[in-house]
Amino acid sequence: MSRLNSILPAAAGYLLPVMVLGALLVIYEPVAVSGGSMEPALLHGDLALVRRGADGVEGDVVLVRTPGRASMLHRVAHRHPDGSVTTRGDANSIADREHAPPEQVVGVVHGRVPVGILVALWRRILESATLSAQSDSVRR
Repeated sequence: MSRLNSILPAAAGYLLPVMVLGALLVIYEPVAVSGGSMEPALLHGDLALVRRGADGVEGDVVLVRTPGRASMLHRVAHRHPDGSVTTRGDANSIADREHAPPEQVVGVVHGRVPVGILVALWRRILESATLSAQSDSVRR
């Protein structure tokens, strides 16, 4: 019995975070941001946390999933009476041509993990390292 008592706290310590993460993944969907259409709000490489099932109102950033196309994170520019939405990327000058019907709106972005900054810094470091290595090789 004493061995079981010593194992239970350790098991609970591992099990509790796994259960919390599992519950969060049921509610939230992590989505990697690709492209620059939502800059500066979302950067390429960021991880957007989308709350599933949320409708989104004008001004919210939503995840739209259209069959046969890539998923899209764009801001709701207008909500129509039928429930469909017109979206637009923050860096785009015009709204998206097609309206997204309500069944294609997966949810609303409730947060982000700013990995894009780290990706941009890493690229700059790699570019400068490559440029300095090339300049050394040219001199030889």
